[in-house]
Amino acid sequence: MYPPRLSKYLLMLTTCLVAGLGIAFMVVAIIGGTNNFKGANLFPPSAFLLAGVLGATIFITAMLGFAAMVYPRRLIIYTSIFTILTASILQTVAGILIHRAEANPFGYLWDRWHSNDENYRAYLQDEFTCCGYASVFDGPVISSHCPNYGFLPASPCFYSLTNFIDNHFYQAHRFVFSTLCIDFMALISAIAMLCMLAPRHPPFQAVQPVKGYQEPLQERILSV
Repeated sequence: MYPPRLSKYLLMLTTCLVAGLGIAFMVVAIIGGTNNFKGANLFPPSAFLLAGVLGATIFITAMLGFAAMVYPRRLIIYTSIFTILTASILQTVAGILIHRAEANPFGYLWDRWHSNDENYRAYLQDEFTCCGYASVFDGPVISSHCPNYGFLPASPCFYSLTNFIDNHFYQAHRFVFSTLCIDFMALISAIAMLCMLAPRHPPFQAVQPVKGYQEPLQERILSV
């Protein structure tokens, strides 16, 4: 069994890791939701919203962990365990959502390209410097990279978009699944804090008489 001080430091380190993970997910949700990096529009529509909810849930879990270290109460720890399990479920759903798109990029891209409006397609054309989907004549939108004349110097978007999904979606779902180990560490820490709580009603222990103690005369008479 670890010394109490070392256990406290380990719990503090784990809680800080959980808080950092929650902040990381919220930052990704803000940056991706505002299209501040290339290819953000290619991710599933609910991916960044889910990342924001997931980050907030994980961060709340960390705050409950800090609160449980300062005020060790069973209610706080049980609530922390519930939020950890909720975050793990959300994180698994987010990983599966991205992995499904990465596993079938052709069907995913076809649906994304042809089910969205011209503004979406024009944005992708300008962002990836391409024209059309499978060819320059497959659903193009007139833009600076896709002019309205016979000779079209730009290549179709299919190759650039597929390459982006193969590289970035794989990294994204690998990050989401690999960081589940931090959720597992948080769960172990919460269970450890629960086990370290003193029992509410300690077992009764008979008081042993002090050496040299003499019972009063009245008690000795009654005991006879």
